[in-house]
Amino acid sequence: MQSLAPSTRRLYGVGQAHYRAYCLTYMRNPLPANEAQLAEFIAYLADVVKAAPTTIKVYMAAVRTLHLEQGHPDPFEGTSLPHRVFTGVKRVVGTHGRLHRLPITLSHLRAIISGVKRNQQLSPVDQLMVAAASSLAFFGFLRCAELIACKRGEVTVTNEPQRHLLLAIPKSKTDPFRQGCTMSIGCADKANTAICPIELLNTYLAVTSRRSRMPPTLFTYQDGRPLGRQDFIHHVQQALTSQGIQDAKAYLGHSFRSGAATSAAAAGVPDWLIKAMGRWSSNAYQTYIKTPKAAVLDVSRAILTRGSKPTTNVCPSITDS
Repeated sequence: MQSLAPSTRRLYGVGQAHYRAYCLTYMRNPLPANEAQLAEFIAYLADVVKAAPTTIKVYMAAVRTLHLEQGHPDPFEGTSLPHRVFTGVKRVVGTHGRLHRLPITLSHLRAIISGVKRNQQLSPVDQLMVAAASSLAFFGFLRCAELIACKRGEVTVTNEPQRHLLLAIPKSKTDPFRQGCTMSIGCADKANTAICPIELLNTYLAVTSRRSRMPPTLFTYQDGRPLGRQDFIHHVQQALTSQGIQDAKAYLGHSFRSGAATSAAAAGVPDWLIKAMGRWSSNAYQTYIKTPKAAVLDVSRAILTRGSKPTTNVCPSITDS
C-alpha cells in the first residue's frame, strides 16, 4: 500500500482488520475470497459493524487491495452478487443520520472571524491565530490537514508583481510523488482587511515573533501547543454558534475548501481556475504552474467584490473525497 496516501492506508488497515475478524468469526478462508463470501462480508459490515454505505465501499476497496498485494486477482472483477448486496444495503440503510457537511462561504467566514474575536475562552493572540487560520484555509482552498501542517518557513508575503502570499505545500492527498507546489493567494481590498489572509497572517506573525521559543508549526497556541484539527473545528463551530448560525456541527474542516470553491463559482471565477486553486485534477502541479499569475492573484479579490452580487449561474457546493 506504499502508493496510497497515509490516511487511505489507515482506513484500509481498519477495513482489512474487519475482514479478518469476519473470516475468523464465520470460519472463512481470507484469501482468495469467492463471490458469496464477499457478499456475506458486505452484509456483515452493514448488520454487525453498523458501517455506513460509504464506509463499506472503502472497506471493499481494502479487501481488493489485500488480494492484489498477496498476488491474487481482483476478487470483485466479473462478480455481480457483492455489488447487488451493496446496492441493497444502500437502499435499506440510506444515508439517514449521516451528518451532511456544509460549505463555509464568504458570509460564514466573516461570522467565524467575528465570533472568534469575541471568544473570551481564547487569549487575544489565540483569537488572532484562529482567525488567520480560518482565512488562510478559505482563500487557500486548503484541506484541513494541509492547514494544520503549515510551517512558518512555508509562508512568505511578497509585493511582486502585486502584494500576495506564497504558501509552500510540500505534500498533499493528490500529490503521491511529493513534488509539492506553491500556492499564490491574493490580498483583499481595503474594505475587507478584517478577513484578508495576508493582513491577518502578518499581524499574527508579528505578534508571535516576540516569543522566546519559536515553534516550527505556523499555528500554535500562546502556551506553545500546536493547533490540532479537532481544536480548530471546535473553535470554528463555537464561533458560528455565537453568531447565530444554525447546524454549526455540520461545518467541518473540509467546509473551508468546498465553501471557497462554491463562493468562487458564485463570483464568476471560471472552472479551470477553481480547479487550479483547489488542485483537484490528477496533474494538479502542472496545471497550477501554467496558470497565469494575474488570474490566480485575482481570485481572492473576485470572491470579495463579486461574491455578494446575485447571479443565475451559481454552482452547487463542490466536494472531493
